[in-house]
Amino acid sequence: MGGADRDPLPGTRLRRLEVFNWGTFDRHVWTLEVAGRNALLTGDIGSGKSTLVDAVTTLLLPANRVAYNKAAGADTRERDLRSYVLGYFKSERNEETGGTRPVALRDHRQYSVILGVFGRGDGGPAVTVAQVFRGREDGTQPERFYVVADGDLSITSDFDASTGATLGDLRKALKVRGAQVEESFPPFAKALRRRLGIPSDQALDLFHQTVSMKAVDDLNGFVRSHMLEPFDVDRRVEDLIEHFENLTAAHDAVLRARDQLRLLEPLAETLDAHAVVMAQLADLTAIDRALPTWFDERLRSLLLAEVSAADVEIDRLTSAIERSTESAVGLDQQRTELSIQIAGAGGDRLAAIDAETAQLDAALPTRRHDREAFDALVAQVGLTPVTDADGFASMQAGLAERRDELDALAAGSDAEASDLEQERRALDAEATQINEELRSLRGRQGNLPRRSTEIRAELCRALGVEAELLPFVGELLQVRPGAADWEGTAERVLRSFAMSLLVPEEHYGSVATWVDAQHLGAKLVYHRVPDRLGRRADTGRSGTAPLLLDMVEVKPESKFADWLTNELWHRADHECVDTIEAFRRSPKAVTRHGQVKSRDRHEKDDRYRVDDRRNYVLGWDNELKVAALIDHARELHARGAGLTERIGECAERRRMLSDRLGDVRVLAARERWEDLDPDALTARRDELAAEATRIRESSDVMRALTDQLEAVERERHAVGVELADLQGRLGAQRDRSDRARRRLDALDVAVPAAITVPPPLPTGAVVAGSLFDAEPEPEPEPEPEPEPVPVVGPVGAWLPVDIAERADDLATIDAARHDAAGLLAEQTAAAHDRRSKLDNRAAAQMREFGHAYPREVEELDARIESAAEYRAIHDRVATDDLPRFEADFRRQLKENAIHEIAGLSAELHRHEEEIRRRVEVINASLEAIDYNPGRYIRLVPAATPNTEIRQFREDLRACTSGMTRGTDDDQYSEERFLQVKALIDRLRGREGTTDQDRAWRRRVTDVRQWFVFSASERWREGDVEHESYSDSSGKSGGQKEKLAYTILAASLAYQFGLGDGGSGPAGDDGSFRFVVIDEAFGRGSDDSTRYALKLFTELGLQLLIVTPLQKLHVIEPHVSCVGFVDNVNGDRSRLQRITVEELQLRRSEHRAALTEGAAGGTSAYGPPAGFGR
Repeated sequence: MGGADRDPLPGTRLRRLEVFNWGTFDRHVWTLEVAGRNALLTGDIGSGKSTLVDAVTTLLLPANRVAYNKAAGADTRERDLRSYVLGYFKSERNEETGGTRPVALRDHRQYSVILGVFGRGDGGPAVTVAQVFRGREDGTQPERFYVVADGDLSITSDFDASTGATLGDLRKALKVRGAQVEESFPPFAKALRRRLGIPSDQALDLFHQTVSMKAVDDLNGFVRSHMLEPFDVDRRVEDLIEHFENLTAAHDAVLRARDQLRLLEPLAETLDAHAVVMAQLADLTAIDRALPTWFDERLRSLLLAEVSAADVEIDRLTSAIERSTESAVGLDQQRTELSIQIAGAGGDRLAAIDAETAQLDAALPTRRHDREAFDALVAQVGLTPVTDADGFASMQAGLAERRDELDALAAGSDAEASDLEQERRALDAEATQINEELRSLRGRQGNLPRRSTEIRAELCRALGVEAELLPFVGELLQVRPGAADWEGTAERVLRSFAMSLLVPEEHYGSVATWVDAQHLGAKLVYHRVPDRLGRRADTGRSGTAPLLLDMVEVKPESKFADWLTNELWHRADHECVDTIEAFRRSPKAVTRHGQVKSRDRHEKDDRYRVDDRRNYVLGWDNELKVAALIDHARELHARGAGLTERIGECAERRRMLSDRLGDVRVLAARERWEDLDPDALTARRDELAAEATRIRESSDVMRALTDQLEAVERERHAVGVELADLQGRLGAQRDRSDRARRRLDALDVAVPAAITVPPPLPTGAVVAGSLFDAEPEPEPEPEPEPEPVPVVGPVGAWLPVDIAERADDLATIDAARHDAAGLLAEQTAAAHDRRSKLDNRAAAQMREFGHAYPREVEELDARIESAAEYRAIHDRVATDDLPRFEADFRRQLKENAIHEIAGLSAELHRHEEEIRRRVEVINASLEAIDYNPGRYIRLVPAATPNTEIRQFREDLRACTSGMTRGTDDDQYSEERFLQVKALIDRLRGREGTTDQDRAWRRRVTDVRQWFVFSASERWREGDVEHESYSDSSGKSGGQKEKLAYTILAASLAYQFGLGDGGSGPAGDDGSFRFVVIDEAFGRGSDDSTRYALKLFTELGLQLLIVTPLQKLHVIEPHVSCVGFVDNVNGDRSRLQRITVEELQLRRSEHRAALTEGAAGGTSAYGPPAGFGR
């Protein structure tokens, strides 16, 4: 025996180990007495040594930490608690199934016990710990209970349940004896640790590790796992995650409110614009009502002024005519008297000359006029000018040919005018149809033709149902926003289906009856939709190309959605292909240009362009179709204006041709050149004038009388001219007055005289072209004379300046009225157009908001009539919800999340400092051990280079930066939230990477992982480093073992509280000292094994060394007793306590047997006497 027998035995030690029905230790109570001293457990491989080791670990450790037969290197699946309780010892092969099953020594009716008696090495009171097991019939893990008792109990005397007593009876009996019986491990472990002087669970973990002690290949892992206790921060992390849920909810509320505002702001702008347009329409309607009256009153004022001015001028001209008439009478008398005197002086011939000359003078203007007209006609007809009788004869000969040419041109012009008139009538009919379609579309949301909706309206009125109950397919299908390229193609494929009516089962009978009794004047297709969907379409796909049905969405809230989806699989399962090659390959396909293929049938209907929205019928929003129709209406208007202009040109050309034909007829009617020649009249007049001159010059009296007569005639001519002028002007003024009075009479019939002219606005109130009116001033006192109506008031403020100026002139007021009406119609049409677009835009924005937030608008329609309710939602979100949510979010971010992260960070830093303190304590233990002569080992902690941990610590700092300085709300912004969220999402575990994130969380929150450790071998003298290494790589086998034993010894000293100066639960003598080393010494070198045994002895530890027959010569001096295990037949193991001398004898016999080549199932030692209790 070694000197260990004579050394003092400090601390709590194992005195005895007992097992009953444990593994292959069957039927008997097998006992190993060690009396608190070092012991050796040996035997052949497979004899059952590890079974006893597993009994010790089962007794002291929780089930989740026990790895059975760990030191022997067995697979964890080979042994478990059930296999030990039932006593599995081999496996049998089933010849029929080829499988194997274990063979057991016991069944579930038997029970098992493992028991250990501990006590202080100085012989003080004993403590017994035990566990009792029984198998379960259902094959699950055995039931068990745990026992801790003060005193020395044994299986034979205290745990006997073989005489019919149940385990329940055994529990009661043990409790009667004062034992503490527990049903679970935690209270058992607490009592065990307290009684055995075990300071922590970490100490038991280290105890378990020594069972399978190997070289310290990973110094960091060994120090972290066995020398440093873990710190539990999971609760704080879980609290942080839980509280972050509240912050996330607050943030989600902010995002929700912001998103609502994002959708509502454009809607509010649309509603504002709509309100402006409605105000404009109200103003325009008021102007439309006031405009005729305004212009009538304006005209009345101008006409009254016109009559007044004409009457004044008539009076003045009448007086002037009276005066001129008196002068003319006097001059006529003088002329008569002078003519008598001249006749008495031989003037008869002169009188005849004068008479003929007068006739010539009268005929000459007519002749000249006729000649000028003739020359003009010749030029207009396009003939050569005529200057003499010969030319006149030639002209007459060419008139027939010219007439034929003009007749042909007139016929062509008539034909062109007829064609243009026909085209304009067709254009007018199309424009009328478009206007009717637009009026229909503005009252609904869909794109169906007007006649189809009219038929449905008649049907719904007859049946007394709402139109929404009998929808057209086109009102429930719409091309998806991202599939605009395929919209025209979808329209072509689905047009007939879209124009069909859907009739629910409940209305089918009534609809069929009504339709059959009517002459609809149009085609109507309707589908009977059953309450339950029948056979569903085959939704398989043969290729990878998208199908046309993928481009179409079904109105989600429709009760026909499933039926329509099923139908689309029949009607729109065409592949949407990009190339004609793919089109040819596919059995059913469509192209973007509208070509449709259904196996061998191909169709391309280009009667309309594929992108012509005017004929689209799909969709529940008609804004784009309305816009297309309006654009087309404008195009028709432009074309109509062009046609009108061309028709006017044709009419003008036809009029000119008619005029030319009339000219030709007039020319043909001229038969004599002499009737057109003024030169003959001029020559005859000149002859008569010469003769009169000769007569007058022959007498002085005649000459004087003639001069007087000429003077009177000149004066009389001047008076006559003046009188004619006055009479003409008088007639014009009377016509002016009459016209004005007739127009006034017409106004009196159309406009009652009681209508008053709007009063003028204050100075500066006129806003030309404005749509808004100033308030009228109080009505002024009537003026005695009519004044022109001022250009003010609702109409005057609106009129542009140029129209207002022309409205102040009687000559241009009618044109001004026409232009004002045209401008008003244009502005009204534009306002209606804007209103329609804003109606549709608002409805679309309301639907978008409703789709995103249906609960907010459960009782609201997506129509402009709900504008006030949507405004209220917008105002509530903008002024109440969002500010309140943002304030709550900032408060929670600052006061909860960031403060809790700061708390977590602070706790982790406290643990970091605690680890540094504990390493110093461990170093104190290591310093007491001579690693080599004059040298010791020191653990050196350093910050880990692990990027994940470093980034985690940086993230903690980033999330809490600025806290101590007192920050503004701006710092707790969206960016800060996203920092916190990224950290907490990973702590929680992100979807798709949950397992990786959990491993990351364990890594970064385990403060032990924040350090890397190296071992520094240092000289005691001068404390100078001899060598440094971070693990045992690069060392020889013996060096690795030595390092492992040294660190293990220091770990044991630290974890078992050796050298705590009595601070442990049992003081120096009560600290736990028992250690099991399974096969480690058998694998190491002799020197390292001696070093370890000496080191453990110096620390006062009790060793149970488990090894096969190896290195016994090294181990024997350090043990006091030997437990020998064998299994002769391979089914049941035996245990015998022998002395070291007996072990040496058996080892010699074993060597001899091996030399002789002995073989067989019997152990070479032979069955030792005394096996059993």
